[in-house]
Amino acid sequence: MAPTAGWCDDVLKVAVGAPNNWDSGVPDVCQRAGIFKRHGLILEILYTSLGTSAATGGVFGAFAKGAPVRILLAGTTGTGDLFWYVPASSPLRSFADLDALDAPTG
Repeated sequence: MAPTAGWCDDVLKVAVGAPNNWDSGVPDVCQRAGIFKRHGLILEILYTSLGTSAATGGVFGAFAKGAPVRILLAGTTGTGDLFWYVPASSPLRSFADLDALDAPTG
């Protein structure tokens, strides 16, 4: 019996404040729709009792200390401190990169 390589989805742990609000509901909605799964991600969502975002300064501080995070963009128009994140090893650097992933094959 020859060994075979295994493949599994990456688990991304996410802390989400104020569950069921419009801006904080995106992780759950996208996970239920299978969007993350399609791109090899499974979210482990922790709902917090405090409904606030990480904010720009907090994310930059975490990045400066070596946290494997990347900021793609603000999550909603008019709110500059909400961002989308991918693992540091991800080839995604902007939403334009998603177009290549969702392009029809064939």
